[in-house]
Amino acid sequence: MSPTRWALLLLCAVGGSVCRADEKPLYTITGANLAQYAAKLTEGHKYLLRTYDDYKMNVYPTHRIAGWPDFIYQATAQNAVSCEMIGTDNPNSCKLGFPFPIPKTGAEPIWNHKLKYRGSTVQRYNNQAIVKPDGTFKITKLVEDVLFVYANLKERSMWKSGSNMIAYYLSETKEPPRVAGQFTLVHEKIGPGVEARSAWIYSPGLGRVNRAPDVGFDNHTGEHSHLYPGFPQIVVPEPFAHR
Repeated sequence: MSPTRWALLLLCAVGGSVCRADEKPLYTITGANLAQYAAKLTEGHKYLLRTYDDYKMNVYPTHRIAGWPDFIYQATAQNAVSCEMIGTDNPNSCKLGFPFPIPKTGAEPIWNHKLKYRGSTVQRYNNQAIVKPDGTFKITKLVEDVLFVYANLKERSMWKSGSNMIAYYLSETKEPPRVAGQFTLVHEKIGPGVEARSAWIYSPGLGRVNRAPDVGFDNHTGEHSHLYPGFPQIVVPEPFAHR
C-alpha cells in the first residue's frame, strides 16, 4: 500500500468525520514542479523530491474539526473567569479544562496546549524507522504509557489545589535487541525552567536507573503524547511553533 494511502487511512482513523472518500488533492508536488512550491517545503522535502523520481506529495484541503466532553466545556468557561497566569510558568486557580480560552499573553496558548484534554490515559505502540539513502532501515519499537493528572475525567481527585503535576510518561523499548528493556520515566510538572520536567532512564546494560539531566528541546521527550518539549519563555522557531 502506498504511503499516501496509509496517510489517508490514518487521517480517517484519527479524524473520523474529517475523512471524505471522494476528496481529491488540491495539487501534487513532484520534482518537476518543485520550484513552484519551494517556499513552503523543508530542505528534507526538497532533497527527497530531487533524489527520487517517484516521490510526490499530494496536498489535500485542511479540515479543523474537534469536539470535547461537556465537562471540558464547562470547566473551560469557569477558567475564563478564575484562572490566572503568574509569570510565564505558573497557571493558578485552573481546573480540568483549557486554562486560558481568551489568551492575553504569549505563554497562555502554550499552557492551553500543555494542559488540554486528550483522554485520561494513553497507550501507544510506537514504531520508528531510520531510513538510509539506499533504502535500508532500522526499526525501533516502543510501548508508551501516559497518565494525565490535569484534565483527567476518570480520576478527578488526582488534580488537587496547589498540585504541580501534569502527567506521568513511561516508555519501554522493545527493539532493537541492543537497547531492548530500556525504560524512560518522565514527570511533567508546572514550574519554571528545568523544574518543569524530571526524567529517569533505566539501562539494562548498566543495570541501574540514572537521572536524565536535560529532557526537552532536541532530546527525547513525551512530545509524541503532546507533552510540550520546550518552556513557555523560550521563543519557538516558526517551523516548530505550536498553534
